[in-house]
Amino acid sequence: MVAIVTGTVVAAAVVVGVVSYGERGEARREVAEQGPDPQYKLTVPRTLLDGTYVRARDLSGPLAEQAGAKGIDMQSRTAAGGEYVTAAGTDRKALLVTGLSGRTADPVHDRDELLSGASNAQATTLSIAAKEFTPADSSERVACEVLSTTRGSQVVSFPICGWGDNGTVATVMQTGSATTGSPDSVDLQACANLTSRVRAQVRVALR
Repeated sequence: MVAIVTGTVVAAAVVVGVVSYGERGEARREVAEQGPDPQYKLTVPRTLLDGTYVRARDLSGPLAEQAGAKGIDMQSRTAAGGEYVTAAGTDRKALLVTGLSGRTADPVHDRDELLSGASNAQATTLSIAAKEFTPADSSERVACEVLSTTRGSQVVSFPICGWGDNGTVATVMQTGSATTGSPDSVDLQACANLTSRVRAQVRVALR
């Protein structure tokens, strides 16, 4: 139930993260254009993690619309995102994958900007600041943080992890890992491991 209840807040947070990044990124456009040709792009496949998660909603259009409504020039960047869910049931889980494809001169900075935007979304609080982790299956590090929101009298916490590379900057928010306990109880290393597996399936090489 936690994953479903917090879904609206989570979706808002990831959209705000991408759009806020776009707004701040306007000042860095000239710097970004000096970066190398992109090596990867983001996609929104129908399923993730061996079919465990099925795409319920493609967020690419809404992300682009939000950016356009704020007058953000997305000509050199392409927004992509999707909401993925497991089969219906009491232990239903969800993933929200959102990000941008395009040229970048500083992928780590852009990753941190994306996470910062999500943490500043309305009705969310940054409970644990972003920390870097090395996933079990990759040497490409990811950063993870914990956001919290209020559900009635309960504080619900959920993790969000992000990466930046030569061509993509994206986040993976895991609402199925939400907890009504202490934010410290969220296993961020496990979240980083899952994010790395998702990255391998949504990121496509251009060359």
